[in-house]
Amino acid sequence: MTIESRYRRYVSGNLTASARIDTPMAYIEILRRNSEAAVKWDFRQPKICLFWYTLGSGECRLNINGESVNSWITPDRPLSMFPAESDIRGEFFFDSVCEYTIIFIDPTIAAQRLGVSIDKPLVGFSNQELIRSLVDLRSQASSPDALFHLYAEGWVYQTLVHLARAAGVNRSKGVGRPSKGGLTARTLHRVEDYILTNLAAPITLVDLADVAGLSVRHFLRAFGESKGASPHRYILDMRLREARQMLTSTQESITNIALACGFSQSQHFSTIFKKMQGVTPSNFRHHQLSIQSRPDMSESSSYL
Repeated sequence: MTIESRYRRYVSGNLTASARIDTPMAYIEILRRNSEAAVKWDFRQPKICLFWYTLGSGECRLNINGESVNSWITPDRPLSMFPAESDIRGEFFFDSVCEYTIIFIDPTIAAQRLGVSIDKPLVGFSNQELIRSLVDLRSQASSPDALFHLYAEGWVYQTLVHLARAAGVNRSKGVGRPSKGGLTARTLHRVEDYILTNLAAPITLVDLADVAGLSVRHFLRAFGESKGASPHRYILDMRLREARQMLTSTQESITNIALACGFSQSQHFSTIFKKMQGVTPSNFRHHQLSIQSRPDMSESSSYL
């Protein structure tokens, strides 16, 4: 099984509107979906996923990592959080229309910078401070300025603290302490800069190890300790992030975007994009264009 095929994201029903924003610390989506029947869900992602339902409520019947979980999403319990790598299947019995925000957060931020590991799912919970911060996040994103990414970085740290407390994580017991065997901050910065500068070109482990001044074996271990993912996985995330930005901000063809982001063939790019994002590149772009031209979603599109 390849790294890409480990992850999936299938949701039934009709996606009627979507808006998205990508920051270095978090990927944010605002979605509206309708369905006359139970919404089927089959989900596994490499990031911590925080869901905030702002419209619609109903019962969740899920199987999370082999355990049955039944809960309710209601206006007074509108939040759910799933740790990275959670394997989830089940059904949502929602109102015919629901709108929700998803924030995807790299779990290594919690482990390395806060010294905690968040591994307990939370379905149908409330946290007024967190909800207020989500309202503020959407407000800030409605007219982002040059400092918005800095704001988002601080928001992620505070949110991880709220989630860790809600999940009962106690840092003083040593849970998830930062690894001591990773790359130094300076070396990691050099490696990240090299990747971003060379996204359109083939990037080999030998190249990255040379940039870090380490053997390939030592580099693989140290990079994994620092980022919580393999170099291949990290590079793929960066390429998909750049592709999303190009799809929403340029009129380049899918083929040109694929090549610019380091994919040798547009079909391979489309296959990987759909596996990771749940939609094809063309549909992703179409959703963004439809939101911009739809008056009733002007507020949602302005978030992003």
